[in-house]
Amino acid sequence: MSEARVKETLTKFEEVIDNHSANLGQLENMLAINVIDLDRCHRLLKRIRRTRREIYEGMKTIVENIGGVVDRQTREESIGIISYLGMVGLKDELELLKGLQDVMKKNGESIDINDDVKQIMELMDMASKLSF
Repeated sequence: MSEARVKETLTKFEEVIDNHSANLGQLENMLAINVIDLDRCHRLLKRIRRTRREIYEGMKTIVENIGGVVDRQTREESIGIISYLGMVGLKDELELLKGLQDVMKKNGESIDINDDVKQIMELMDMASKLSF
């Protein structure tokens, strides 16, 4: 049962990680032009937060069930995805959100990313605790 849950999560994670990367790419492009369209920014933040919830659910499923996974390839793929998210994807998201906050301040706007930072740090902590 655990192995099936992890495999199902890995299958869904392909799309989730693609969405995460696409969202971060859009945010990076938005920051590169240094002018923020508030409506577009808020829509993008909603997508980023939704994707982060999906990442949380997937990571939680993997962490809770990895002990019951016998298939070596499934274990390695799980570890690889969690490692990628912990070392690259989530750190990039954190840096981009802080950059967005700075650009918005320069443009006389504000955005509260404190909850985002807290969630990302929790996810990074979850990823770092997964040791094999």
